[in-house]
Amino acid sequence: MAITAILPNQVLAAGASDGDLLTVQADGSVAFETPAGGGIGGSTGATDNAVLRANGTGGSTLQESSVTIDDTGNLTATTLSAVNFAMTNWGWFKRGTASIMTLDPYPPQLRLNNCPIDSISMISFSTPGAVDLQPVAADHLSQHRSTNAQTLSIANTYTSTTSYERLEIGWDTNVATINTAAGSAGGTKRGLQICSAATDELGFFGATPVDQPATVADPSGGGTVDTEARAAIASLIDRLQELGLIA
Repeated sequence: MAITAILPNQVLAAGASDGDLLTVQADGSVAFETPAGGGIGGSTGATDNAVLRANGTGGSTLQESSVTIDDTGNLTATTLSAVNFAMTNWGWFKRGTASIMTLDPYPPQLRLNNCPIDSISMISFSTPGAVDLQPVAADHLSQHRSTNAQTLSIANTYTSTTSYERLEIGWDTNVATINTAAGSAGGTKRGLQICSAATDELGFFGATPVDQPATVADPSGGGTVDTEARAAIASLIDRLQELGLIA
């Protein structure tokens, strides 16, 4: 669209186009000129504090984005795939108004949910239920959720929530248990071994742990021979050896 301008002491002829700028010339006159680089156009939207971004690849138009920077410098975005930032006081990520991750400047320290990353005091999991991992005393980490019995699982294989092989340490009707488990749709219930070598030490009921005891010889000799008793004793020795309780 051609533009004609009438100014005091000067009439500009038609010939200017949309986007041209009215500029003062070296001799004091004014004229329409195309901005260097073609100018910036496009729809910038109506969202307060929205960050503008390129519209297309032409390099001359802008468009609104969903990213905003408020008047105090806080950045808000739906998704952050990579973040690099420099700070003078504090840096943080927020969910709503809650600070999720903060970085202390002096001394430099990363905090998660306001807990130092090198000394997390509590982690809560919202699904499938709230479970707390929390130090209850020095050198003592606790997994608990009110009066609910807890189970800790360590997987051998895991395909889905119904296909797995794992070790479970937990509680069953107020009895502490250590078991292996398999999923209902896949996996094999594996064996459980306590001590993997004869030199490993094991004890029960407060007894000092010892390595694997020596074997017991089958009964022989003697003045009176009870064949059935000897067979039973030999069978007991075999069972102890089968379990690995004696060599």
